[in-house]
Amino acid sequence: MRLTLLILACLNLPQGLADEAKTLRIGVADSWSMPFYQQFEGQDAEGIVAELDLQLGKQLQRPVELILTPRNRMPIRLLSGQVDVICYQSPAWFGADAEKFAWSVPLINQRDVIASTVQLNSQRPIPQGTRLGAVLGYAYPALTSAFAQGQWIRDDARRQELTLRKLIVGRYDYALSNELSLAWVNRAQPAGEKLRVIEYLPAAQVGCMVDPKGRDSQQILKALEKIKNSGRIDEILSHYR
Repeated sequence: MRLTLLILACLNLPQGLADEAKTLRIGVADSWSMPFYQQFEGQDAEGIVAELDLQLGKQLQRPVELILTPRNRMPIRLLSGQVDVICYQSPAWFGADAEKFAWSVPLINQRDVIASTVQLNSQRPIPQGTRLGAVLGYAYPALTSAFAQGQWIRDDARRQELTLRKLIVGRYDYALSNELSLAWVNRAQPAGEKLRVIEYLPAAQVGCMVDPKGRDSQQILKALEKIKNSGRIDEILSHYR
């Protein structure tokens, strides 16, 4: 599914130049939810990823096309030239395959957590064999061994928001989340019912990835570095915390 966002007015490009500007094709995971990405029919896209993608278009003075893509197909579409760049990705999530891509400077420091509706302390760890809510297709490097050995069992949902909603209604007692999504969901929770962080996982440096052989890849990476140095990333994040 393709969503073409005409941001010529935002770019302040003369119409003639806008007609000649090459569209920047950005892959967007179709499983993302707020605070990262959301778009309803007839409305502008919103969320951290949407704002970052549009900011990249402004920096490059190019119109942007956001291309919704299944999470597991995103790397293939990037390397096959179907998209020019994919943002909000981390080398830590790709293991050895990270070397297939060229990476921007780190833009955001993301930390995953284990959240719960129950109070837990170091004297009562999460029992072995417990189901942990997780996001389908998402990598949790710090827990790879625990899942492989059966210490805990993944219970996958399609989107992060659904994972946390299942936690709220009691489908399981623990769920994995990033801090930004947890804070977003907790906004709507009553004071005494907010989800608690019971364990912090190692942080990941998140940025954007391009095909090393892509014609515009170096230009895109330089633009992202300028965005980072401008302080615009912190401004975007402040809208969703």
